[in-house]
Amino acid sequence: MASSSVKNAPNLDDFEFENDENRLIGGSSSHMWPWMVQLTYNGRHKCGGVLIDKEIVLTAAHCFKNLNPDNFKALTGGYWIHTGRPHKVVQVKMHALYNIFWAQSYDIALVKIWPPIEISNRTSTICLPKFNVPDRQICVVAGWGALGEEGSVSPNLREIHVPIMPIFECNNDQHYGGRIHLLSMICAGYSQGKVDSCHGDSGGPLMCGIDGRWEVHGIVSWGVGCGRRGFPGVYASVSAAKPWIELEMIGMRSL
Repeated sequence: MASSSVKNAPNLDDFEFENDENRLIGGSSSHMWPWMVQLTYNGRHKCGGVLIDKEIVLTAAHCFKNLNPDNFKALTGGYWIHTGRPHKVVQVKMHALYNIFWAQSYDIALVKIWPPIEISNRTSTICLPKFNVPDRQICVVAGWGALGEEGSVSPNLREIHVPIMPIFECNNDQHYGGRIHLLSMICAGYSQGKVDSCHGDSGGPLMCGIDGRWEVHGIVSWGVGCGRRGFPGVYASVSAAKPWIELEMIGMRSL
């Protein structure tokens, strides 16, 4: 069962990355990552997200596919599921190239919330990446997703620590066999599986410590099952979408 202990958002200099390849899907109870967002649809947990601005959430485009944005709500500053400050979703922008040239390519969306957050120990923003994350670097995924393929969502925020897998390795015949869109996706996890994001984690961040700060390098997008051998997690590349993100943020702030 998940622990009830809550750890404050970690200073990168003091953070201890775990490299345990035998942990269960969903990982361990999480730090209180202050940029985490819960997105609910008609009152039920739908996806995760991450604050990149006081009023803009970065998440996955597939979370909104064929759904009415008016029925979404964002919760910030919460550790337990369905807790935190509620915000109205006032605008959703899905990447213009989402699912156009390749299945699940550019699986990125921006969500404007109201009212804006107030920066505090419980709510703040994460940085966009300056550069691509190096292969094999250990990064963190956090979310309220299921603890297994047949499981229900977690009652509290959890995290896993996974290495960035080289994209050509992820796309080889021992893994996804050509299904990875090299321009808009990155992979993180282990060839033997066991540690992975799962349903309910969609839209949440793949966070990496770079040059003394936390950056969001990926958004939980898709995979084959959860924690299966040969199928690491696939994430939308934030670096690939960064020009679009920065341009759209200008327009969304002006509304």
